[in-house]
Amino acid sequence: MIKLMIMALAMFMPFAPAMAAEPVAAPATAFAAGISVPGSFISMAGRSDGSVFLLGTDRQLVRLASDGASSSLNLPPVVESKPGDRFCDLVVDGNSAWFCGFAFPVLFALDLEKPADYHIIRASDPEASALNLLNLERRGSAFAVRDADGNTLILENEKPVTKLANHASLLLGPTGESLIIPPPVPEVASSTAGSVVIHQAGGIFWKAPLPVAPRLLKSIEFLGCDEQKRSIFLVITGSGELDSEFTIYAVSAEGKTLAEKKITGPAGLEMQRFCRLSPDGSILLAEKTPGSEPGVLIKKLRL
Repeated sequence: MIKLMIMALAMFMPFAPAMAAEPVAAPATAFAAGISVPGSFISMAGRSDGSVFLLGTDRQLVRLASDGASSSLNLPPVVESKPGDRFCDLVVDGNSAWFCGFAFPVLFALDLEKPADYHIIRASDPEASALNLLNLERRGSAFAVRDADGNTLILENEKPVTKLANHASLLLGPTGESLIIPPPVPEVASSTAGSVVIHQAGGIFWKAPLPVAPRLLKSIEFLGCDEQKRSIFLVITGSGELDSEFTIYAVSAEGKTLAEKKITGPAGLEMQRFCRLSPDGSILLAEKTPGSEPGVLIKKLRL
């Protein structure tokens, strides 16, 4: 396992302390039309106070408060990283933020009130050093991570890594376990193959609506359960590379589709997570800002 040395770096425009952990809805007007943020970003995450955090490709972390006001800081560098190494994903809770990156076999925790050093979260087993981590979610004191091969693993500091079942969701489903989402079969348009979401303990939870041929089901992503205990899914369909359609579904605990909404896709963006469920109950959506300059338009949706 590589030895990671962390260098402190003075911050500018420090974030304000986090608000109480109870979820509160952000003002509808703040994110209704979208808040424009210049720059290139790779992921985003919400916090229970209604704020949104954007992870920049240039090691910048931008915070949008629930009223739309912005602040930013530069993340401390990882000294022994190579040029081009960067974080891929983040989660935020209270005054803590956690990061993962393809180049790193560990997770990085940062105190947003004292953002000088990272605390390193590493597994106890040596084989964890081979993980190429892309996505991250928090599960109590542990973290669910997804690697470049699509494996879902549970990582907790100084404990062995646990591998979940194939195609297990990062987030917990309505029964408190991961959902199993087998990948769609690309050449099958009219079959239910690949449209079925399964409980980890067995049994069908939900069948995603199939598109009309020649459109195919491309992917299903579980975004988590909202404050109404509904399961939120992002479904992508299309007949080629340039006509993808993105739809969000809200599903009851009994597996019944309750609501749906088509959204704009991530065209023009390089974000790992362009659509994500926030702890405040809203669905975060990043769109490319108009024009040639890099930037994102951050919106909050509700079904």
